[in-house]
Amino acid sequence: LGAVAGEVVELIAHEAEKAAVKCVISNDGGAVVSASPDQVRQVVLNLALNALEAMPTGGILTVATGVSGENVVWVSVSDTGHGIAPGDLAKVAEPFFTTRPGKTGIGLSICQEIASRHGGRIRMESGVGKGTVATLEIPIKSSPLHRTLSFSRRDQEIKENEVGGK
Repeated sequence: LGAVAGEVVELIAHEAEKAAVKCVISNDGGAVVSASPDQVRQVVLNLALNALEAMPTGGILTVATGVSGENVVWVSVSDTGHGIAPGDLAKVAEPFFTTRPGKTGIGLSICQEIASRHGGRIRMESGVGKGTVATLEIPIKSSPLHRTLSFSRRDQEIKENEVGGK
């Protein structure tokens, strides 16, 4: 998952720089998860693009990976954007729900479906004016889909790389 997180940050680095958004990667954990790398990348990229849109005047976007307990690996995308209103938070993964003009409202519902196919889920936390954290959680070794993604621990060291704005 750490490699996927890094690839996503590289993909959005140019847009982040144009928007004065600083990107940070934080990888920690040690587990193996069976998942489709392309589908996981699609979910993380969608979450990162949503985060960028929430920070039109700059901010910090963090992509982090880790392990919860002994049975779940996760990758989260957090932003320092405008946040999601409490009444909208429960609806953001519903198909065709959107608060943004010109958008279809299907991105997060597709992400939730991909997570579900891997036995996982997407958890959203947000506060108006405080930003949002969207976390993809996938059970370790429980998904029957595709290849195995390695997720290695480096003596519990957190590695941070900055990409994009300075």
